[in-house]
Amino acid sequence: MMIRYDEMENRLGHAQILQLLKFCLRMYFTFDGTIYEQVKGTPMGFTVAGLTVEAYLQRLESLVFRHHKPIFWARYVSDTFFVIERDQVLTFKERLNSFLPTIQFTMEVEENNQLAVIYVLIFRKDCGGLKA
Repeated sequence: MMIRYDEMENRLGHAQILQLLKFCLRMYFTFDGTIYEQVKGTPMGFTVAGLTVEAYLQRLESLVFRHHKPIFWARYVSDTFFVIERDQVLTFKERLNSFLPTIQFTMEVEENNQLAVIYVLIFRKDCGGLKA
């Protein structure tokens, strides 16, 4: 016989979820016969890595967008494409990079009205529109 339980009673709290996440993110590796603990970042390909990156970047976006709202913003995992007024570019980049010193955004600027983003070449048309 299956025993049913009240999901609300047995729900994990925020503190418990954070404790479990910290446990899952503790990672050790061996290099040249020595065991090391990874203290920053998440291991590539680790199941929880994508979730933690997504949560962090969503939080970062919500904080940054309070003061600087780009005309257009698109992100795929950690690759970001945005359109912003030219005179705001450096201030916006500084703001993005001010939250966590270990995570720094780099920037590519269009040349000849075109910019490669991931595997797509984006063209700026004379009318100001974009074409991929």
